[in-house]
Amino acid sequence: MKKTFLIAIVFFLSISITYAEFNISNWKYFKSMSVPTDLNSTYSKKIIDNDIYSHSNLQDLRIIDSNKAEIPYKIVEEKDINYQKNIYADVFDSSVSGNQSMAIFDTKIDSNKANSLHSSITLSLIGKNYKRKVSIFASDKKIAHGDAGWRLINSNGYIFNFYDSVTGFNSGNKTINYSKTTARYIRVLISDGEGELPQINGANVAENLTNTAKIESDEYPLIIKNNLLNKTTELTVDLKADRIPASKIILSTSDKNWNRHAVLETSNTENGPWTMIAEDYLYSINQTLYTGTKTFIDFNESKSRFLRIVVSNYDNAPVNFDSKIAVLRNQKSIVYKATDYPSKLYYGNDKAISPQYDIEKLLSYTDQNEMISTKLGPEEINADYIAPKAPEKTFTEKYPQALNIILVIMVLLLAGFMFMTVRGAKSK
Repeated sequence: MKKTFLIAIVFFLSISITYAEFNISNWKYFKSMSVPTDLNSTYSKKIIDNDIYSHSNLQDLRIIDSNKAEIPYKIVEEKDINYQKNIYADVFDSSVSGNQSMAIFDTKIDSNKANSLHSSITLSLIGKNYKRKVSIFASDKKIAHGDAGWRLINSNGYIFNFYDSVTGFNSGNKTINYSKTTARYIRVLISDGEGELPQINGANVAENLTNTAKIESDEYPLIIKNNLLNKTTELTVDLKADRIPASKIILSTSDKNWNRHAVLETSNTENGPWTMIAEDYLYSINQTLYTGTKTFIDFNESKSRFLRIVVSNYDNAPVNFDSKIAVLRNQKSIVYKATDYPSKLYYGNDKAISPQYDIEKLLSYTDQNEMISTKLGPEEINADYIAPKAPEKTFTEKYPQALNIILVIMVLLLAGFMFMTVRGAKSK
């Protein structure tokens, strides 16, 4: 009985510890979060903006609804993603006519989904020994075999199979690649070749899913300085706040036919010290054998306030760069459980630690591409915020000269003691 009682106490204490971290007076800022328009969706998505980056380390984000309930969330970063999965395609109109075997397949892939492509089909065939040519056609709508709406996307496909009735050995290739397409319907036509004419009874289509990262871009003024001593051009940009992430810069100029080495440096103060984080060659070439331009630098994400691009001019005249620069980053968003209660996103507490929610694992089973990112409300000061008390100064901090005075007094006392001691010795 005592053991059960102790376990219950520990359990309730653990609950209070878990939720005791959020004390509204410790969070300086908040943004209102509108109620999601589609409450049938499990999750909603809000874009992290410069207000949050400037005043948050992203560990202190807390979503609190009007019932004072804490809403679980996860920060997701948009990145380029490519992966493949096999889809069993429904087959219909499978038939053999003369020296041709044909079938139409419904891949069930939405033709309007630009991020979903397919580029190969693996056939299920009735037949043992054959070598045959295959043609692949595509259509966005279901049409008959002879319809003129079919688009030819591969005329040189090839399949074969070898079967040894004595040993039972069976081997071959039944996969045909074709140009990437979003078409929902595929027509397969097996024709010329050797051996049996196989009949088509099924297929798997390889769907290639791509997710192109959403990029945010802001434009900033450049401070341009030509350093004649070092033969460089220094281009400095102030992002106006610490913690603003950046992972790509794009310069612009109308100058042609130049090629320069460039170094990208960062600092938290306008005058340095500077740390090099990337280097590259920038150019704009317009010649008979080559025409091309590269005026951008990609780099690992930086959160420093100042960026400086140092362009080496060698013995050439400086490039006339425009006075503005584009600074880019991958979009980051907060994905959270949708609720029909108004909510607020609190931030601005550098002492808070990252929360741990089940949503971290649950989101791996959710298609985040279906979520639409929306913006947060304007930044507001939390009226309940209480600034932390400054630590009390020590005695020496309050009275910086006190230690010097004490030392002087001690030296004088020691000198007086030594003087009296020497004088007493002489008088004996």
